[in-house]
Amino acid sequence: MIHSDSQSSALECLTAFFTRIQKDPKIGPSHIALYLTIWKETISSGNPGHLAIYSRSLMKGAKINSSSTYSRVLKDLCNGGYICFEPSYFHNQPSRYLLVPP
Repeated sequence: MIHSDSQSSALECLTAFFTRIQKDPKIGPSHIALYLTIWKETISSGNPGHLAIYSRSLMKGAKINSSSTYSRVLKDLCNGGYICFEPSYFHNQPSRYLLVPP
C-alpha cells in the first residue's frame, strides 16, 4: 500500500513529467512508455530513492524490442533531465534508475 505522502509525491512527479514533455519535441511514445515503466516499477518497489532493475525488464514493460532504441530513448531521457541512470557493467547486477523530481 502506498502512503498518502508517497502517493502525492509520485503523482506530482508524473504530472510534472507530462507538463514538461508537452514542450519537448524530442519526446515520443517510446520515451513516455519507458518513463512510465520506470515510474511504475519505482512505485511498486516502495523505494522512492532509486530503482535497481535489469534493462530487459524495462524494455519488456515499455514494449521496446530493440536494444538500440532502448539506449537512444534512455539517453534522451537522461539528457533531458527526466531521469538519472547509473549503469551496471556486470551481468549479475541490475542498473539503477532515479526519477528526477520536478
